[in-house]
Amino acid sequence: PLLRHNSNASFLYSSVYLALLCAGLLNCVFMWASFGFLTPCPLSVKLMQPYFDHIDLRVKDMEVAKRFYAKFLPELGFVRERHEPAPAEVSGEDFHTFYSAGGDKPAEFFGFTEDKNHQPNGTRIAFWADTREEVDRVAKLVREAGGKALEGPEICADYSPGYYAFFFEDPDGNKLEICCRETPIIAQ
Repeated sequence: PLLRHNSNASFLYSSVYLALLCAGLLNCVFMWASFGFLTPCPLSVKLMQPYFDHIDLRVKDMEVAKRFYAKFLPELGFVRERHEPAPAEVSGEDFHTFYSAGGDKPAEFFGFTEDKNHQPNGTRIAFWADTREEVDRVAKLVREAGGKALEGPEICADYSPGYYAFFFEDPDGNKLEICCRETPIIAQ
């Protein structure tokens, strides 16, 4: 079970917990726990950790990639941008990074390195959106930035109920997506 309960209203609290979890509001759950309403088990503590540390993407042209990604990554929470030269012993391996708002703590980041020989493959990077409106807003920015192979935004019923997504490629053909899951998928 996801929770240990301090009352007999377990269904209500479990439903509220899952709704908050799916909305990305675990802090509210832990606040409720501090007032004695819920007691999170170790599994819920694990879920508060970031799911990834970084994405290191290869691009053929650094300047084109910087302009393209700067148009929409800030809308997805990657709000700090920095060019990072390669160490002296590694020529031509400069990279450019968009960091999430981390303040004085380590933060997730989306970075890319120029590789003139890069060949895109079938890998797709999908970004989370909380609402369909957010998907629509980012889709508009990607269109304005010159995204390629545009599909949607659309409901993808074959993926899962309420899966709403916009699929696109960057100028180098790397596959990306912005999606909203209105119905949670919970692993059993």
